[in-house]
Amino acid sequence: MTEKNSVSSNSLHPLAVKAHGQFIITDLQKKIVAVSENLSCNRRDIDCIIGSELEVFLKSRFSSLHELSALLSDPSKISDSGRTFVIKDDIRAYYLQVHKTAEQLFIWIEEKVSEIIFSSEMNDFTPIDTETQSSIWCELLENIQRITESDNVIVGQIFEDRTSRVIATTDKEFAYIDKLFSKSFISPAMYDFFLKNELMYIPDIERRQQRIFCKEAVQAIPIEYLPLPQQPKFSSVTSAKSTFTIPIIINKCLWGIVVCLNRNSKQIDYQKRMLCQLLVQNASVRHDEILQKKGIEFDKIIKETKKVFDDNITDGRSLNYCLVQHIENISKLAKADGAAIYHHGVIHTYGSTPSNVQINQTIDLIKQFGKKIFKDNNFRLKRKHLFSAPLPIAGVAALQVADEKDHSILWFRNESKTSLMEICDPVDEDKQVKSKWDFQLKETEIIDTAPFWDDEDLSFIRSLDKMITKAVIIRAKEEARTKQMLITANNELEMITYTLSHDLRNPLSVAKLSAQLLQRKPDMSKETQIACILNIKAGLDNMESLINKTVAFMRSKHITIIKEQVAIHPLLQKLFEDSKSLNNNFHCTLEIAELIPVYGEKATLIQIFFHIIDNSVKFSKVKDPHITISSYQQEGVIIYQVTDNGIGIPSGELNMIKNAFYKGKNALTYPGAGIGLTLVHQLVKMLGGSLTIESALNQGTTVTINFPNK
Repeated sequence: MTEKNSVSSNSLHPLAVKAHGQFIITDLQKKIVAVSENLSCNRRDIDCIIGSELEVFLKSRFSSLHELSALLSDPSKISDSGRTFVIKDDIRAYYLQVHKTAEQLFIWIEEKVSEIIFSSEMNDFTPIDTETQSSIWCELLENIQRITESDNVIVGQIFEDRTSRVIATTDKEFAYIDKLFSKSFISPAMYDFFLKNELMYIPDIERRQQRIFCKEAVQAIPIEYLPLPQQPKFSSVTSAKSTFTIPIIINKCLWGIVVCLNRNSKQIDYQKRMLCQLLVQNASVRHDEILQKKGIEFDKIIKETKKVFDDNITDGRSLNYCLVQHIENISKLAKADGAAIYHHGVIHTYGSTPSNVQINQTIDLIKQFGKKIFKDNNFRLKRKHLFSAPLPIAGVAALQVADEKDHSILWFRNESKTSLMEICDPVDEDKQVKSKWDFQLKETEIIDTAPFWDDEDLSFIRSLDKMITKAVIIRAKEEARTKQMLITANNELEMITYTLSHDLRNPLSVAKLSAQLLQRKPDMSKETQIACILNIKAGLDNMESLINKTVAFMRSKHITIIKEQVAIHPLLQKLFEDSKSLNNNFHCTLEIAELIPVYGEKATLIQIFFHIIDNSVKFSKVKDPHITISSYQQEGVIIYQVTDNGIGIPSGELNMIKNAFYKGKNALTYPGAGIGLTLVHQLVKMLGGSLTIESALNQGTTVTINFPNK
């Protein structure tokens, strides 16, 4: 028996961990209870290591352990996510990660194979800010390929039925782009693994795991240290010898995976893998933002017909009558070949649909799932045996209307023939199965299926569902004014929720990325640490400003104002100086004419003029910025005008500029959430006045406020 084989007899409780790196497991008293085979394959060494003290063993091999020793002195300080350190021996540097469970410590050590990425290099990997889903993934792949220097990087989307498709790749001649792969490529075990694990790195596909030697039972191993549950079939098909995979998690579901493929075994440094993971998370957030934006666009489309819809309901028309009047648009906006509206046995259809008997049977089948929104592009493939006559359609989606069990909208799609890539075991001439990892692909034509109901289709269905819900609320109210107030409140709440989730996400992402870099790169330079801290502070300041402005806007709707005569002139210079400082625009000048006192409440008037002056300063031209404020009296009204020579407002947007959270297209790069003018408009109305805005692009803006003279 060889010495290496004799080691296995020492493994009384055999376990497996990921192949790269070295593992040490200790009890909470820091006595070593297990080691991985990468640490040593010599039985004599293993017998000496197991049972020894962790710190004694580490000090015998490594230096730069001061910070690690301080942490190990009190394991209770180890966070749930673990801690990572950089240590050294006489020749090389290593990453050491400490992870704590209820009863044990897990130590993972990996050699450092590249230098630290500094903040100057980080600028090359800017956050993704594109407007289409496809460009998000293409831009992401380019960044990841530059970081990892991989032969090819792909994005595979995983559908609900576990089939998958390569939707983007850095290799323009990749043979499998847009191919549909069967669910056998991603087994339930693989799906669950990627859903729970942040990434999986296999430097050598031939060896995806290593053994652990131990003399006593080891508790559950943290998932980030576990090996892939099975050989990656896609990697085998593409002849990859090394892979690096990052899951794409959107709305807590495994939306897809990013995979780096290499023709040869390849080392990718730990910090580069962490950076790639952050970039994928950023792309996932951006993808979700675009979906939300698409949902808002659908809301706007639906609202174009909403007035007629609401008028019909107010006139006593039923909800179902209103839906039937719009059945053509309902079908086309979901990209369906036909649609049906089912209401207590009465069916209205448009386009390509099954017979009424088949629609009734389809409704009964869908009810069994108990879902408000149902979709299945394989509906005919799975259920054609349940129908006595052939189904003319292949895919079905359905929405339960207003939570009524017998009221549904159904969308139908015709068959779209495609092919499915499936795995088969290769056999030689003697019909003997070759290596279990030597796969072959078989392309099979699929029938009885329709195109997938994608994220955009679902955005429309959800928007339609929201509109129907609002219409039901309107119908339930007794007075028209109460109905309108509820709609307005609901719309504002939606916009505030969307804006906060959208506008807070960018500064939050900056702060989070900087904090993670501080945590994961303890040996970064002092200048880089200061830059990260400044990024965190700037992100927090932006979030605080947005929250304060949103709260002020909401409170403005409920303030009771006691009016008195207020002199405006003494207030303006201080407001102007504050705004110049806030906007770093110290070249801006202010000209004030003789001003008439205004009837109002002082704090409210300060808010009104501050936001108007602040906008004028913020959007001033770079050269010779100038603001003029004047007033005059006319027919019992005191009129104030604030004029600037700034960037102006496009004429087509003037009617929207007072809307909450709206920003002109030429102002998107400026700071702010688009609340200021909305707040001013609300406060002026509370004082009994009115607000008008005149502007031209690159010609400046004039804000006119009419205050009542009493």
